[in-house]
Amino acid sequence: MYIGSLLNEKAKTNITYSYHKRGLDIPYYPDFMPEAEKQDKYSLCGKLFSDYIGFDGTALLDRGIDIRIDLGRECFVDSLTFNQGAESELGLVKVLVPDGESLRAVGNFMPCTGKTITDGELKVLVGVHTSKLILRLNAFYKHIVIGKLNIFGAVNIQDAVYPLPAEITYDNGFYTGDLTICACGDDAEFAAEDFAEKSDEIIAFDFDESAFWSSKRASVTTDKTAVEFAIADLSEEEYRLTVTPHSISLKGGSRRALVYGTARLLQLVCKDGIRCCQIKDKPFMKIRGVHLALPDRDKIDFFKRIIRYMIAPLGFNNIQLQLSATMEYKSHPEINRAWADACDKYRKGEHPLPPHYDFVSHDVLTHEEVKDICAYIRSFGLEIIPEVQTFGHTQYITMAHPELAEIAADDDEKVNLFVADVTPEKFYKHCMCPNHPDYYKLIFDIIDEVIEVIQP
Repeated sequence: MYIGSLLNEKAKTNITYSYHKRGLDIPYYPDFMPEAEKQDKYSLCGKLFSDYIGFDGTALLDRGIDIRIDLGRECFVDSLTFNQGAESELGLVKVLVPDGESLRAVGNFMPCTGKTITDGELKVLVGVHTSKLILRLNAFYKHIVIGKLNIFGAVNIQDAVYPLPAEITYDNGFYTGDLTICACGDDAEFAAEDFAEKSDEIIAFDFDESAFWSSKRASVTTDKTAVEFAIADLSEEEYRLTVTPHSISLKGGSRRALVYGTARLLQLVCKDGIRCCQIKDKPFMKIRGVHLALPDRDKIDFFKRIIRYMIAPLGFNNIQLQLSATMEYKSHPEINRAWADACDKYRKGEHPLPPHYDFVSHDVLTHEEVKDICAYIRSFGLEIIPEVQTFGHTQYITMAHPELAEIAADDDEKVNLFVADVTPEKFYKHCMCPNHPDYYKLIFDIIDEVIEVIQP
C-alpha cells in the first residue's frame, strides 16, 4: 500500500490529462496562460502540476472548463489541491467520476452565495476509488488561472495494514484454520476477546457471507491452539505478529501493544482467510495523543466506540481529556450550575454562545460516570491526561466567579452582560487573575478533585 501524492513515482501511476469545454468532448486549450505546447494529452511534465495555466474569461464567457485526468490505474483519491492565480475568479468547482454512461459528482468547493472563489489555495475533498476523474472549473466571464495541482490518495489499499508497521513481509497463502485462541493472563485475554468480538462484527456487516472464509467465529481458551496471544519480553509498545497457513502468533510487550497487533490482524482478514505475513512493529514517536472532551450523557456509548474502533487501533497511547465544567465538582457545585445555566440560556437565545459549547458536554457528568469512561479508556492500555484550564480558557470558572476574572485596564465594566448580542469575549471572561487571594484555593480544590476521580 502507498499513501501520499499520486504524482509520486512510488504510486506507480501513469497520469495524463486534457482540457475540454465543460460537459463536451470539444478540446479547449489554455489561452490566457498556455501550456508549453498545444497537444491532445499532457503528462506529468505538463505545466498544470508545477506552474500555472489559464483561460481567458473574455473568450471562455460562462462555459467553464473540464480537466479530464486519467490516473492510469485504480486509486483511492482522497482530495485534490491546487493554487488559483491572482487574476482568477472561480465559481463552483466540482470533481466528477464516470458512473456507467454518465458522470457522478464526488466533491465540490462552493463560493459564498453571490460571490466567487478568490482564495489562493483550494482543496476539494473527494474520497472515491477511481482511475479517471474530471476537475470541473466554472467561471462567469472571469479568467480561470490555476496551477500546482496535486492529487492525494492511496494505491493497493486492499493490502491496507495501517498505520504502516516498521517492518511487514507478506507471504503466500492464508490461514483458514480454527479461530480458537490461546490467551493466558488478563492482558492477552483482553486483546483476544477484542479480536473475537470484532471478527464477528466484520462478518455481521458483510452481506455476502458465502464470499467469506468459513471459519470465522473466534473464541478464547487457555489451552494451547494454533492461534496464540501472549505477553512477551518486548518493549512496552512493541509487538510481533506472524500468520502462516497453519498458525497465528501475536506477542506484545503490554496490553497496549497487543491491542495494536490485534488491529493489524483484523485488517488482514479477507474472503480467503487471514493473509499470511510477518509484522515487527513499535512506534517511532513516544507520545501520541488525542484531545477529547467529556461527552454528553447520551453520547457516552458513541464516545466509547471512538476509543475502541479508532483511537486504540490507530496506535495512539494517551487521551488528553478536557473537563471544563462538565464533571461534577462536589467542592464547587456553583461551577456546574453556572455552566448548565449558560447552556440553557444560550439555547433560549438569552445569552451568547458559551465557550467550547460545540466541543464539550452540555451535561454535568457524575463522578461515577467519569470513572466509568476512564476505566473504559484504560482497558485499551491508554493513558489519561486530564486537562484543567487554570489561567486562560477559564470561562467555566469565571461564569460562577466573576470576581476572579482578569479585567483589562480598558475594559468597559459597565457593559450589560445580560444582553444576548454582546460578543462572547465580552460576555464570558477568558482569563483568571493569579494575584487574587482566592485564586489558588479554588484551582487546587478543582485539581485535587480531578486527581481523585480520574487518578492520572
